[in-house]
Amino acid sequence: MLSEHHEQVIQQVLRKEFLVRNGSSVGGVLGSINTELEGRGLHKVSKSTIQRRIETIQDRYLKRKRVGSTAARQAFQIIRGRYEVKDSLAVVQIDHTLLDIIVVDQISKDPIGRPYLTVLLDIATRMPTGIYLSMDAPSAVNLMMAFQRAVFPKADYLRQMGIDLEWPAHGLPLVISSDNGSDLKSKAFNR
Repeated sequence: MLSEHHEQVIQQVLRKEFLVRNGSSVGGVLGSINTELEGRGLHKVSKSTIQRRIETIQDRYLKRKRVGSTAARQAFQIIRGRYEVKDSLAVVQIDHTLLDIIVVDQISKDPIGRPYLTVLLDIATRMPTGIYLSMDAPSAVNLMMAFQRAVFPKADYLRQMGIDLEWPAHGLPLVISSDNGSDLKSKAFNR
């Protein structure tokens, strides 16, 4: 854990050099921070420390400070209107939700936690094409598991679950729509 003096220097340099139009890169800011820290007789910080501080800054605020209000508004504004899709698998929407149930251990009855549900929903048919239930927070792994279920036929999966119904929705979607969560921007998912 860093001292209050370290945090003050980091915040001051980030405000002056990073959170400005055409601001310095993370490496440039790191150099300035470490120069200032050394000048005050404090130990240097690592690049990952600075990256973690930057990751806590709200995306919209970061974009507004670094590239301007217009660019931030265009990137983050809510688009009003209807989203019409006529063909099945033309657009599939992805979302995660924390379920409002608590899973308990079968034997001890101790609470384990609340599960997350990842859903891929075909916009045209409003049918889920893939789902994945996990105790882990939303991640690229949850997303890929749900995506795998969306792409392939589900007869074996339903049989394993003891469900005697058909689930005809499967195949590769043309477009994947999301809320731009970090799991959807990950290198693992984009591969």
